[in-house]
Amino acid sequence: MGQKCSRDSARRAVSCGFDGHCLAVLATIFLMLAVVAPVFATPGFRNSASVQVGPAFSSGLLCADGQQSFSPDFSSEAHCIANVPGGFFDVFASGSASPARLGASARIDLTGVTFPNFSPVQADGFGAFSDDLTFSAGSRAVFAFDVGGVGGGQMNDIHGRFELVDPPPGSDEVNQVVTFTEVLTPGQPLAIDFSLATQLFITCPAEIPCNFHKLLDLSHSATLASVQVQDAAGNPLSGVTITSASGFDYGNLGRPPQPVDGPPTVLLIGVATLLLPLARVAHARRARRLRKKEMGRLLLKLELPRDLVRS
Repeated sequence: MGQKCSRDSARRAVSCGFDGHCLAVLATIFLMLAVVAPVFATPGFRNSASVQVGPAFSSGLLCADGQQSFSPDFSSEAHCIANVPGGFFDVFASGSASPARLGASARIDLTGVTFPNFSPVQADGFGAFSDDLTFSAGSRAVFAFDVGGVGGGQMNDIHGRFELVDPPPGSDEVNQVVTFTEVLTPGQPLAIDFSLATQLFITCPAEIPCNFHKLLDLSHSATLASVQVQDAAGNPLSGVTITSASGFDYGNLGRPPQPVDGPPTVLLIGVATLLLPLARVAHARRARRLRKKEMGRLLLKLELPRDLVRS
């Protein structure tokens, strides 16, 4: 196989062949990344990606790859792709995390892959960000994420609460708003930690060609759209100041544009004001033509000379 293991950098992949110790290290790394952050979170970012084709700790392992990062400037990717006797596999995963934005994806493409034993194939993408926020007023804060993409995934908060991201029946497209409500005390730091995960896992029967094709792609699509501060009764509060340990401005998040049913009212008023004098002139001209025409008809009936008709 000629694969090797390395932990020299968060940006370098961890590739393991038949080395069982190396695979154990790989599993430990990503298990640590997936652990829920402590209650007193500090500003930070975590993302990881891992893929595996075949059973670990055995000669049946065809490929394992992984990557991790603790920087918002670097995402993680893991990829296993190869031709095998009678078939082909392409397994990919990614994870990213930046201020108020998370991404994760997982893909498995198997065509005619045969394993000697029951063999798992998996792809995991993960991203998370944490921070400490202080509110000047309020009793709770509602964090709303706009999530879109293909397939689905799962979002989690610091307390282990989770929300599934699922496409509607009959579709693979995801367009969903995911909310988490956190209790706060004005003037005291509120620890937050939000994560997004995509995971694919299948088991291929022994000695039977395995065919499987699935994509979960939320790689650029979980964005914190708003933080609404409420009182104890759930009424929205305005003018609340939000400060963060990271320095990120959570009070000035991008929001979807509001739909507009027609031209702005001010524009309509302006256009009407401009057209009104023109309408009056046109109306006056039409009235003069009608009066002239009616006068001509009347004179014809009275058999009066035409030169008496005046405009």
